[in-house]
Amino acid sequence: MKTMNKIIKLFVLILMCFTLVSCKITHVNKKTNHFVEGFFLGKDENNIVYCLEVKNVDKQEFETKWPINVVQDVFYKEEKYFQVSLYFYDENGNKESLIFDSLKEDSPNTPAIHYYYIDKNNNSLSPATDGWSERYGGYNITYNHVFIYLKGEEK
Repeated sequence: MKTMNKIIKLFVLILMCFTLVSCKITHVNKKTNHFVEGFFLGKDENNIVYCLEVKNVDKQEFETKWPINVVQDVFYKEEKYFQVSLYFYDENGNKESLIFDSLKEDSPNTPAIHYYYIDKNNNSLSPATDGWSERYGGYNITYNHVFIYLKGEEK
């Protein structure tokens, strides 16, 4: 009976170790959202149409444009930088650009919450990609307390 208990305990211990190791080497415990280049459209609750353009920029361009409408994506091990341009057209057809000032990653250190970035005016931007497939991309944005989900086209 004691031998059986030892075998069961050993089996449970091995199973727990295997689970921990497999989570460590797979994407289970990692945040998976990242920036995707493209053009994204969305509406707020007042049906105002917003456009977001995201493009990859090099480090020099990032440093030149910092702190306005540029961000470093922390998802990648290598340094990747992006320029984000958010705008809408008013009722007269005039283009109104919105500014992100000093976007920085500000998400908790848990895989349950995706990366999100906040600027010094508490406007936020979060890529809504799954990290492993860029087929569907989008962004969740809160700007001046207005929530906007912008979706890209299927690739």
